[in-house]
Amino acid sequence: VGGISIFMPTLQYEACWALTNIASGTSEHTKAVIQCGAVPLLIKLLSSSYRHVASQALWGLGNIIGDSAECRDYVISHGVIGPLLSRITADIPIEFMRNIAWVISNLCRYRQPPPPFHAVCELLPVIAQLILHEDTAVISDICWAVTYLTDSGNDQIQLVADSGLVQHIVPLLKSDRRKVLMPAIRAIGNIVTGTDEQTQVCIDCGCLTHFARLLSFRKENIVRETAWVVSNVTAGNEAQIQAVIDAELVPPLLVLQEGDYRAQKEAAWAVCN
Repeated sequence: VGGISIFMPTLQYEACWALTNIASGTSEHTKAVIQCGAVPLLIKLLSSSYRHVASQALWGLGNIIGDSAECRDYVISHGVIGPLLSRITADIPIEFMRNIAWVISNLCRYRQPPPPFHAVCELLPVIAQLILHEDTAVISDICWAVTYLTDSGNDQIQLVADSGLVQHIVPLLKSDRRKVLMPAIRAIGNIVTGTDEQTQVCIDCGCLTHFARLLSFRKENIVRETAWVVSNVTAGNEAQIQAVIDAELVPPLLVLQEGDYRAQKEAAWAVCN
């Protein structure tokens, strides 16, 4: 830890790397890094003019944040979000950008408790921008960030709905990239577990138009997740059930009665609802 406080970029980089490796171990290892006072110093290095030092510090912080909700909130309480987001510039190298997207997804993880309200409010505008990124890895991690947020109850779902993110997630359902498609489906699925009004946001953005294709997708996990989403929509009001029928989703749901057992189960729930 002492090495990262000495203004020698090579030493700082190596010290960050060592701390990153330690924090990738058990929770006890991560707590040892925290207890030695590394977090404030790593956050300070996010502003380093030496990009490789800042990137390695970010990686270490990402490992700490990803360990638990307690560690996540501890790092947030030390003001990580501002310096993190300040590194997003027009000339940022793609590997650094991917690292930032991964850390953002870790900041949104864990539902008991969910991330602090102020942190979510700071992150959502940036998430709404990065979900339009052209890089698959960046989009995937940002989609997972939305998935984590929407898995924490109706209040978090409402924040996502109010941010305008749904209109950007729904087009991703056209993708054939599984790294993008799976978290996009899961995010929409989480949102439609909320109130009828929250479900309607997804319907109004056109999510139902993509489900017929996904219910016959070549990967069973995609089919199963899609059937789960549809079952949550049909648990809504009569107009939403009618929207599923109008989207001609009942025939592909019936076909699933001969497929994967877990997909059959979700399809049966959808039809029963």
